[in-house]
Amino acid sequence: MADSEALELTKRLERVERDVRRYRVVLAVLGVGVLTAGILVVRAPDLAAGILLGFGADPVMLAGARFAVLAGGLVIVFWGGFLVRGVAAGGLSANRPAGASGTPGVIQARQFQVVDGAGKVRGELGMRGDNVGLTLKDKAENLRAALGVVGDTVGLWLNDKAGKVRAKVGMVGDDVVLGLNDKAGKVRAQLGMVGDHVSLGLADKAGKVLADLGMLGDNVGLTLADKAGKVRAGLGMVGDDVALTLYDKAGKVQAALATVDDAPALRLYDKAEKVRAGLGVLGDAPGLGLYDEGEDARVTLHVAGDDVGLDLLRAEKVRAGLRMVGDDVSLGLLDKAGKVRAVLGTAGDGVGLRLFDKAGKVLWEAP
Repeated sequence: MADSEALELTKRLERVERDVRRYRVVLAVLGVGVLTAGILVVRAPDLAAGILLGFGADPVMLAGARFAVLAGGLVIVFWGGFLVRGVAAGGLSANRPAGASGTPGVIQARQFQVVDGAGKVRGELGMRGDNVGLTLKDKAENLRAALGVVGDTVGLWLNDKAGKVRAKVGMVGDDVVLGLNDKAGKVRAQLGMVGDHVSLGLADKAGKVLADLGMLGDNVGLTLADKAGKVRAGLGMVGDDVALTLYDKAGKVQAALATVDDAPALRLYDKAEKVRAGLGVLGDAPGLGLYDEGEDARVTLHVAGDDVGLDLLRAEKVRAGLRMVGDDVSLGLLDKAGKVRAVLGTAGDGVGLRLFDKAGKVLWEAP
């Protein structure tokens, strides 16, 4: 094997080491990614206020601890045969243990070649500097397997009969990455572990990652992407909290469903990712909120025991409220300052109307 070929293959393994170290950095940055990967932190407001506004902070959904390996296509090409051709003259020595026969106990050399009956090289083992590698070939002298060590980087590479890489494993320190390719040499599945981060990615024939599953500790996240590589759905779990997020073709959030502390909530978004509707249940009290383009609540509906309420709002101020408690119904009208100015209600078989001034004093009532 030519020195130029051996040098090129050595450089490839060195790139593997750099790549895996880069994955470490990326996962360190995205460390919170699996903690929040696919998790919507949704908080329900205080029902005592009579309004379920937005059910808390905006959901945060990270496409799950995707290894940079998965996005980058995992180019792990190992050692394809950096070994030199034969045993150099004088490069072989035998150490015989004391009292042993003429058969050497240990054979030492810088390079080895194994040939078949036809004189074809089928295996090579040797050193290049401080790096060691092993290559194995089939009867047609096609490279089928290679194993190499450069520094603390270890690489294993398996080829099919056509010379296409079908499986590869790379390891730097305690971090490891595995890739599986199809007959066309396209990466279809990749599994990696860096520290406590574990990630599995599945790709289509074009090499686009369509499914990505990541885990950090007890927290797990799953993302699904379309053929354009846009994430369309994300599912995550942190502790006992679970969340599902759906995205449009542009990658914008359109719907989010989550449970936090056993309280389920659903949020719907417009094309600008503004919350336009929210539905949630806090304890036994369900609530519905409708929002304008500025994400200000305009309509809220809630049920708490025998109390059913509908509020109309503007600028976060209730301007009209309809209530039913038991068999009694009341309608209240409020001014811009939130002061009640009129109340129409029923109590038992009676009906009453009251009008108030700005100070809250009754101006008129009937009966």
